[in-house]
Amino acid sequence: PSEGARLAAQGEALFFGRGGCHACHSVGKRGTMLTGPNLGVSEDFPRPFARRAAERRPGLTPLAYALESVVDPDAFVVPTYAPGVMKRPEEPPIALNDDELLAVAAYVASIGAAAPAAPDELATARASIAKLRAARATRLAHKP
Repeated sequence: PSEGARLAAQGEALFFGRGGCHACHSVGKRGTMLTGPNLGVSEDFPRPFARRAAERRPGLTPLAYALESVVDPDAFVVPTYAPGVMKRPEEPPIALNDDELLAVAAYVASIGAAAPAAPDELATARASIAKLRAARATRLAHKP
């Protein structure tokens, strides 16, 4: 399989396993969706993540938006959901490393996509992780 497909499979295992993403998000009917949006198709979300990403974050690829949502979730908050709720997955108790964060984002971006992320898209996303962390730190530092 391609690197994108391999990362998406690893990300799915993390999403529904150690990452614990399924405790707050659903993908269709998998997961509990207690506090976060359904990333698949549901009554409230008739199109999967990859298909709604462009209108949510114009100019970002589904992978870039998914990675932003994982690393800096308050950069864009889906209407009707509260900011400041999502735990930082790179911190304990979850403690995902950068490759695992990218894998989760690759999985999320693959939900409803025609194909897994391409190698150049993965490289760009991997290189953006530090910038996303810095943006989150800046936002938190300026929060009243």
